Amino acid sequence: MANRNSYFFDAIKQFAEETPREIAEETAKVTRGIFNTIVDYSPYLTGRFIANWQIGPTDVNFSTMGTDTWLSKQAEINKTITPDYFLTHSAAYMVNNVDYAHNVEYDGWRVTVAYAPVGKTLGKYSGGV
Repeated sequence: MANRNSYFFDAIKQFAEETPREIAEETAKVTRGIFNTIVDYSPYLTGRFIANWQIGPTDVNFSTMGTDTWLSKQAEINKTITPDYFLTHSAAYMVNNVDYAHNVEYDGWRVTVAYAPVGKTLGKYSGGV
């Protein structure tokens, strides 16, 4: 009888130890997919809009004049949003604070004489992560 109890408690212990990591792995995978898609749909003309996607455990309140490319911003996302990130943080935020971010999202962005469709970036994920 002691062996069955020991096996049962060992199985529960193993489950309790492995589950948080598995949840963190899946959460990181889904979050990276969403954040990378948002960057994919961001305008590319100057790079400033893409450079201003700030990623972190809190809502970020600043704007940067950087010129990150689509590829370097995706590399930053993939490096930052890992299972270990979600073992220490309960949320991931992606914020863009350029002065024209609202116009890009709700009015489209101007490319020569044509406008891009409205809601190309965050509108797809209005519920957040």
